[in-house]
Amino acid sequence: MATAIESQIGTLTHGRHATGVAPDLTIATALADRPRWLSGVLDPAKTIGSEDYVDGLPFGSPTQFTEQVGGEVGSVTIQVQPSNSGLYFAELAGVDVVTGAADPYTHTIAFNGAVQPFGWWAQQVGASSPKRDLFYESKIGKGVFETSQGTKPMHAELSVVALRAGEIYATPAAKTEDTSDTWLHTESSGSFSLDGTVICEVGSDVLDIDRGLSAFFGDNVEACQIIPGKGQITRSVQSIATSDTLALRNRVLYGASAPAAGTRPVKAVYYAAITKTLTRSATRTLTISTPKVALNPADMKVGPSPGGGPIEMTFGGTCLKNGAAAPCTVTVLDGSAVAYI
Repeated sequence: MATAIESQIGTLTHGRHATGVAPDLTIATALADRPRWLSGVLDPAKTIGSEDYVDGLPFGSPTQFTEQVGGEVGSVTIQVQPSNSGLYFAELAGVDVVTGAADPYTHTIAFNGAVQPFGWWAQQVGASSPKRDLFYESKIGKGVFETSQGTKPMHAELSVVALRAGEIYATPAAKTEDTSDTWLHTESSGSFSLDGTVICEVGSDVLDIDRGLSAFFGDNVEACQIIPGKGQITRSVQSIATSDTLALRNRVLYGASAPAAGTRPVKAVYYAAITKTLTRSATRTLTISTPKVALNPADMKVGPSPGGGPIEMTFGGTCLKNGAAAPCTVTVLDGSAVAYI
C-alpha cells in the first residue's frame, strides 16, 4: 500500500554560494539558515506549451513542448527571527556593513542597488518517503516583511528566481533551526515613528522590497540568466484616526496640521519618514528606516460608522532616496561578526 506524505513534517534550508559552483548543503555557519517555514513552496516551474497546425481533422493534435523550467519558482513565507533577519535583508540589498569588536555586532544594510548574491534553497517534505528538491543559482526577487497586531509574529514572504530548479538531492542539509524566538509585532512598542510622531496605534506595518528580477531562457528550457529590473520599495502602515493621525492626514492633503477654514487640498506631494525598532534585548534589535515615503492619501478617508468602532487609515506609498540616504536602511544588532554577504 502506498504511504501518504506527512505534510506537517518538512524543512527549508537556505544558504549562499558562488555562481557556477554547486551549492554546499553541509554549510552550518551564519551564512546559512533553516528558517521557521510557515507556508508556500518552491516549484520547478516546468510549463508546457503547444502549437496547433492544419491537418484536415476537426479536433486538434497540437505539437507539445516544454516551454521552460525554472525562472520564477514561487515564494515561501517564513517567521523572521533575530538570528536570520539580517541575512534576508542583506541578500535583497546586496550589501551588509558590519561594525563592532564584540557581540553585539551592528549590521547596516542600505538599499542602494548593489548586486545581489546567489543562493540555494533545499526543501524537504515528509519523513517516511520524503520529497527533496534543490533550487540554486537563485536570487530573492522580492521580499514582503510584515508585522501586525492580528498575527503578532513577523513574517517574510520571499519570492525566488532560480536558474537551476527542482534538482533531486539525497542528504538533508546540515543546518539546524536556530532557537531564537520569532520577532513579534509587540516588540516595536513605543518605537514606531510616523512623520516624527511616535504612535502606538499601529495595526500593521508592511515593507515591500521588489528587485524587479526576471529570467532569460535563451536556447534551453532552463533559464540561463537572471536579469535585474528597476526595483521599487513601498511601505504601508495601517493605523486608526486619532488627533495625531488626523493632523498627519491634514498635512498630506492641505499642507498644514490644522488648516484654516477655506483651505483646499494642495498640489504638493507630502513626504514622511517612517521608522520602527524591534527590541528583544539591548543586544538584539532590528530597525527599519524609510526616510522619505510619498504618502498616498487614497486610504486616509475618515467617515462615520453606525456601529462605532475605530476608523482605519493607511499611511503609505513609494519609498524614495533622501539626498544621499537610501530609500530604506535596515540596522540589525546580533551576534554575527561576519557580514551576511
